Amino acid sequence: MGGGRSSTARERVLAAAEGLFGERGYRGVTLGDVAEELGMRKPSLYHHAPGGKEQLYVEVMEKLLERYRAEMEEALAQAGPGIGEQLKAAARSILSQRPPVSLEGMVLRDMPAISEERSRRLMDVAYRSLHGPLLAALAAASNRGELHHLQDPPLISGTILSLVGGAQVSAYAAGGRDDRADEGEVADALVDVLLDGLRPRVGGGS
Repeated sequence: MGGGRSSTARERVLAAAEGLFGERGYRGVTLGDVAEELGMRKPSLYHHAPGGKEQLYVEVMEKLLERYRAEMEEALAQAGPGIGEQLKAAARSILSQRPPVSLEGMVLRDMPAISEERSRRLMDVAYRSLHGPLLAALAAASNRGELHHLQDPPLISGTILSLVGGAQVSAYAAGGRDDRADEGEVADALVDVLLDGLRPRVGGGS
């Protein structure tokens, strides 16, 4: 019983921290903010996160990124064998995530504020979670002869993530709308534009 209550309380702490870090980033959140969100005293948080805000942030982000990875892999698996539909499904999956994760924001804004060891560990998780599923799909498509110009696959997966991230920023700048239908159209358009430069052209033209 006690263990169950402790586990439930910890999940509440992680959920509250996830929402705040996702909205404000690492620098914009204090342990006091998390405690206030939960309606508890700040010292009580150290029972769940003895390492303080940095430990809480890294744990929250690792959990969030692993969830994104699992959901993107599922979207890719359900999309069928064509790389076009797979990348559109992956882009839709990324755009639908709440809170959104910006790899660029993590690198430029959050990583310099935490220890080098934890930063390196978190970036490994981020790369595996965000690039990994895309790299696997691109490699499989290349082996099937669907794509060319894949001398630098991480550059392609990074481009996809950057395009999707830019679409997220544009949506929030336009009023923070949560319109999943529009997001699907944006995802499809982004992939169509990208693949126009990746698909072999009929007739062998350059």
